[in-house]
Amino acid sequence: MSRKASKSASKFSVTDLDNVRSSKKKLPASPTASIPKAPSKGRGGKKRKASEAEDLQGLYLIRHQFLEYFNNKFAEIEDYVGNVEEQDRKIADLQQVALLKDLKIADLQKDLQNAKNETAKVLINADYEKHEITQDAKVSTAIAMYKTKLQMALEAQDPDFDRSTWDVEGWKARQAELDDEEEA
Repeated sequence: MSRKASKSASKFSVTDLDNVRSSKKKLPASPTASIPKAPSKGRGGKKRKASEAEDLQGLYLIRHQFLEYFNNKFAEIEDYVGNVEEQDRKIADLQQVALLKDLKIADLQKDLQNAKNETAKVLINADYEKHEITQDAKVSTAIAMYKTKLQMALEAQDPDFDRSTWDVEGWKARQAELDDEEEA
């Protein structure tokens, strides 16, 4: 018998059984009064007293065996109910863990979506800034090119300017670089 069974069995005693029985039907206080007497054959009074004592002893033994069996079965039922309750608690705990897991997944998915949105915004802003920088560089290059052309035109119109100081090859190389940058 398990430890729980012996503990459960000790919770109930013979008096508990008497209480259950007494709540249904009141029995006389004397145990001999509840036992029917067998009809006697002949005049053997001493034999009858001996058989009555044996009958009483047998009834006490049967009652003791019944109570022991009852207590054992009751302890088994309590163990079973305890196991069922424990399994119910485990199921409830697992359901709570599953719910918390689902909530955590939802939070992580929300965070992931927010991160994706922020990344998209950063990429759009970076692309816009790159475009702005490129446009500004093109404008600056065009302005520099026009300034150089204007300066050269002014120098070309000046009759006193020494044209031999012009770096025509450098100007052509710079013009080619600017054209390449503009195409890119």
